[in-house]
Formats: sequence, structure tokens, C-alpha cells
Amino acid sequence: MRNRVTQLEEIEIERQQTEAALRESEARQRVSFDYAFSFHVDDQGNLILDWLTESFTRITGYATETLIGKPNPLQQYIHPDDLAQVTQTLQSLPPEQPTEYEFRIVAQDGSIKWLRSRTCAHARQDGQPLRIDGATLDITERKHIEEALQQTEERLSLFLHHLPGVAFIKDLEGHYLYANETLVHLWKTVSPDKALGWRGQTDLDLFPPDVAEQIRTNDQRILSSGQSEQLTETVPSPDGPQEWLVSKFPIVDPWGIPVMLGGIGIDVTKRR
Repeated sequence: MRNRVTQLEEIEIERQQTEAALRESEARQRVSFDYAFSFHVDDQGNLILDWLTESFTRITGYATETLIGKPNPLQQYIHPDDLAQVTQTLQSLPPEQPTEYEFRIVAQDGSIKWLRSRTCAHARQDGQPLRIDGATLDITERKHIEEALQQTEERLSLFLHHLPGVAFIKDLEGHYLYANETLVHLWKTVSPDKALGWRGQTDLDLFPPDVAEQIRTNDQRILSSGQSEQLTETVPSPDGPQEWLVSKFPIVDPWGIPVMLGGIGIDVTKRR
């Protein structure tokens, strides 16, 4: 039981660290851009690159002089799977309204990078597009962090799904945010009319008042102390009271402040 709690806590710590890295990456991205550009639109509707900052070469590996003045230069470096989408976005930009979009490029060394551009189109008096100005940010690091976060969450979900017992996460007010199938099945035996809508409910909605109050008291003690506990909680079932050995632990933010409560438990009724 303790080994499983340790595994769960390790996965949760990894998830929190990855989320912190993601927030840090996003904070850096809000205050900077890596290169800027400007296109004009010719009479045939082609995009002609008028200027491009030298930092473009640092990001992509392509020399700016190979692109400036050339019609539709995007096809030289934008990922083939994203080219049509980016071209369509640029050709349909609403005048004087900043627009953001994300896309992949194939750098000169063959590596794939993720970029995010913020553009604004300027139109002639007749409404036809005249010029597109923009700036672009390399968000490859953020994308990798997001992928790592998704993998961690998938591991957590897989761990909890196959756990031979109950697993749950509650918010600070005791509302259930997550419950594995074992716990949902338990609720169905106690309160079948309420179990289907368990998300957002509390123990008072799912168990008799005296049981719910005891569970809530334990939860509050653990959140207040900031320490994990292993304890026994008794809940009703059609076959009589069940005793569950439950390990509960606070889930904290990057500053160590509890923001949720997690727990896993196993039925020890038959072991008495």
C-alpha cells in the first residue's frame, strides 16, 4: 500500500514539475518574439516577403536573402502538413485585427520546430489586402513540455485505472474531481441514483451523513497539517459495513500550499 502511494506521489510530483516548467515557458513567451517579418500582396494574390529580421536564420537555418523578394516563400520552410492551413490563414486575415496561429517548420538541418505567429493585415481603401506584418516566436520548448505533461497524465490515469482499490481526487471543499472505476462502482451500490453524476459531488451527496462527516473531518485534518496519513474508514454496502485502509495526501501547488486532496484505498474487511 505504501509503495503504491509512493508511486502515485512520484507521478504527481513529476506532473507538478512539468506544469511549473510549462508556466515558466509561457511566461517567457508572453514578453518576447524571435523574429519579425512583412509581406505585401501582389495583384495575383501572391505573398511577397519584403523584409525579415536576421534572427530568422538563427531559428530556421535559412538565409534571409534566399526568401526576401520571392513570391510565396512559405513553402520553403513550413512543414508540408501545415502549409495549406498557414497560407489560408494569411489569405483570409481580417483587416487591422491581430491574429495568432501556430504551425510547424522544417529547419534547414531537418529538425521540426513549432512556431507561433502574431500577424496583422492592412488593406487598401477598396478592401483588398495590401500588407501583412507580423512577429514569430519559437514555441518548440513549450510543445515538448506539453507532450511530457500529457505523457505524465496518461501514466497517472493508467496507474489509477489498474489500481486494485479505490482512487480519488477532491478539491478543497470536498467536491470529487476524479474517481476510478472501483470507487464509482462502490457508490453505485450505496447511492445508485446519485452515482452517475458523481463528478462535483461531495461525500455528503454519496454517503449517509455520519459517514460523510467522518470522511470530511479526516480530509480537513490532512489538508490542514499538509501531511499524508494512512487510516481506516468504514462505509456502508449492501453486504454490511466495509472497512477501507485509505492513504490520503495533500496535492500542493509550486509554493507548497495544498490545492487538492488525493487518496487511494483497499478493502480490508475480509482480513479482519
